[in-house]
Amino acid sequence: MTAIEGQCRCGYVSYRSIDLGRVGYYACHCGQCQKLLGTSYALNLPIRKNMLEITGKPERRDYQSSEERGNRFYFCPKCHSHVFYANSWRKGVLGVRAGTITNLNECEMLGHIWTSSKHDWVVIEAHESTFSKSPTEDEWRALFEERNRLYDDS
Repeated sequence: MTAIEGQCRCGYVSYRSIDLGRVGYYACHCGQCQKLLGTSYALNLPIRKNMLEITGKPERRDYQSSEERGNRFYFCPKCHSHVFYANSWRKGVLGVRAGTITNLNECEMLGHIWTSSKHDWVVIEAHESTFSKSPTEDEWRALFEERNRLYDDS
């Protein structure tokens, strides 16, 4: 079993999950993640919010990712590290920014989304799943299977 834990840069916002079993994360290469985080891609680990114990009070900001969809990001009010994100179409799920996870090496890289916006120099391993845009709900389910207890109904 794997429980994830981590914190922002200064430690004010921290979190710990329940044991999740197999745990995986993905890379998002969309232009919004590139601009928002100032990186070539964002590493995200989705988890149901009720499986996280959060210490400290992150601030949040909302923004529109498209005409029909909205996103919210959560950051530390002291050091401004991005810790979580949420979106309007996946209710009850938080994306943990993988760079804040202390034990990330215990987690598995699953795939890459929005590869149509990927920088040419970014190398993707042949065994990792790729999606030129955002995966469909069925593709998300196949990618995560039982990982992260994302679709666990117990």
